[in-house]
Amino acid sequence: NKAKGYYSQEFRLTDRHGAIRWLHEDTIVEQIEPGKWSFVGVSMDVTDRKRADEDLRRSEEHFRRIFEESPMGIVITDVDMNFLEVNTALSDMMGYQREDMVGLALDAVTHPNDMTRSANAAERIETGPVRSVQLDKRYVRRDGSTFWAQTTAAPLHDASGQMVGRIGMIEDITVRRRSESLRVAMHEISEAAHEAADISDLVQSIHTAVGRVLDARGFAVGLIDPSSGEQPGDIPGWIHFAGGPPPRPLNIRTTRSGRALAEQRPMRFSRAGTLALIASGEMELGDGPVGSWCGAPLMVGGEAIGIVRLRNDAEPDAYDDEDCEILNLVASQIASAFSRQRAVDELKHQRELFQALMDHSTDTIIFKDRESRFLRVSRRDAAGLGFDNPDDMVGMSDANFWRPSMARQFREAELAVMESGEPVVGQISRHPTDDDLDIWSSSTKIPMRNADGAVTGIIAVSHDVSDVMNAQEALRDSEEQRKGLMRQVLTVQEEERARIARELHDQVGQDLASVLVGLRVIESAEAAEAAQRQAVTLRDRTASTLEDVRKIAFDMRPNSLDDLGLAVALERALSVLAEQSGFTPTMRVHDPDGVRLGADAELGIYRVVHAAIANAARHADAENVSVVMRLSDGAASVIVEDDGRGFDVEAVLSGPVDQRFGLLAMQERMQMLGGQITIDSTQGEGAVIFIELNPD
Repeated sequence: NKAKGYYSQEFRLTDRHGAIRWLHEDTIVEQIEPGKWSFVGVSMDVTDRKRADEDLRRSEEHFRRIFEESPMGIVITDVDMNFLEVNTALSDMMGYQREDMVGLALDAVTHPNDMTRSANAAERIETGPVRSVQLDKRYVRRDGSTFWAQTTAAPLHDASGQMVGRIGMIEDITVRRRSESLRVAMHEISEAAHEAADISDLVQSIHTAVGRVLDARGFAVGLIDPSSGEQPGDIPGWIHFAGGPPPRPLNIRTTRSGRALAEQRPMRFSRAGTLALIASGEMELGDGPVGSWCGAPLMVGGEAIGIVRLRNDAEPDAYDDEDCEILNLVASQIASAFSRQRAVDELKHQRELFQALMDHSTDTIIFKDRESRFLRVSRRDAAGLGFDNPDDMVGMSDANFWRPSMARQFREAELAVMESGEPVVGQISRHPTDDDLDIWSSSTKIPMRNADGAVTGIIAVSHDVSDVMNAQEALRDSEEQRKGLMRQVLTVQEEERARIARELHDQVGQDLASVLVGLRVIESAEAAEAAQRQAVTLRDRTASTLEDVRKIAFDMRPNSLDDLGLAVALERALSVLAEQSGFTPTMRVHDPDGVRLGADAELGIYRVVHAAIANAARHADAENVSVVMRLSDGAASVIVEDDGRGFDVEAVLSGPVDQRFGLLAMQERMQMLGGQITIDSTQGEGAVIFIELNPD
């Protein structure tokens, strides 16, 4: 610079170490004389500054490249939060041209519900010593739609440290946030499906969870009426309905819900698509408004049981395919919950029925594990063993209640069933008890299996058949007694026939033979006087024979019973037996109206009382025998009492038949007449026999 007389320049040189350094040189040039100049120069090492300038340049180029090429939105604002510069990624994210965003305020693109959070973040940057602030917030695109973004903002300062603006980085996290929200929502739905008290509570919980992922203002769940016949069935009512009362279509099959149910797949309809279907006559919506719709059928076992749907009457196309898939996933959870709830309700119902069966059944029903320990016992059986609560018996076994031999018998029978895996049905068994009252039971034992088919225990059902078996045993005993009695009767009859035959032969026959001989003597007598004497002898012999015949006839059936009645016949029998045995007889009869019983009744009572008197005479060695009889209105009661040696009634009645034949015969006769006989006796104190016969 000759005019000014100086110049400046920067140049590089190599120092003695071989390193390149930058120098800044200022030189003053003065002319001493023509053609002669003087130079005065000052050089300064500016290597560090040059390096700093180079670094700054490279940094600015790097920032610009990042700013322009970053897939993340970047914005620079002034202190009032107005956009000064935005990159292409952010303008595309917002749906604006870049130049259209310059000058916009941050509030213009912030979702109204996030204004407060955004202002709080800005205040933290302005007032606090923070390097950056990060928050998730929603932004509003130019077309009015919204998206979630993670925003990181930091302050910008000038050389003096004064804040002159902010820089923000904005990342669209809608998909990530929806995925996280969906994961949380599905977890909440799964928990609700297991914990909700009923279907209404479950669907309300699902509505809340879905609201974190989708616009759920029009969320509704309805179930098909299977009784409607046609498919898909009608939806008579909605379990849950948000966003106003449900529409009332004329035909569910011509609605959006009906179409999704018919095709058994998730579907979505825009406002335009719905209006087109209505115009073509393929669809009707009843009294509901037309808007966006998304629905998915509730599928259980390949069958649609209902529908879950979203409806947005304000937006023309509020739902996309992803929304539809999310709703379908939610529908599968609801369907599973319905299926589980139905299964739980059915199981609860079956348990209630089973508990009612266990509590009220007259049979014993017991569940046992592999070790024959009680798992479940009916309330009635528990009470029978002294337990108010059946649960108190859980873990116990038969050994806690039965004698060891019986408990061992039960255990062995149960082990056999569990090892074979085959049930035993209607097995009759007899169990003796300490009080000698045997218990008979009909038992059915069924092996209890788990889901894998392994035997885990046993179900025992037993019915007390003691009454039946004891009755059968008594019947068998009675039959044996009857056979023995018949044998005894036949024996007595034969003995009686033999006795009568002997008496007729030895006594009556001999008497008649004597009469025959006498008649021959009379026939051959030469003198009337001799014949007369023989006739007198024959008369006496004939009278004696007649008396013998009468006696035999009386023993067979006393004539006085038919002619004079029961009382006279018994009094005569008592006198005859007293005369033969030597006891003192006493007879008292109360018969105020001269009552006569039927012939069979009188004969039966006569035979029984006669047998009782005869037993006292022959076996009791009694000194006194009394008979007290009362007759009234066709009924009779007789008491036969003696003061003999007495006997053990129970021992005799339970002993061999041949040792109680007389008593059995007496009981048989009274049973055939519809009466009863009671015997009371103690050894050494005599016996009393009560005979009663009442009219029908």
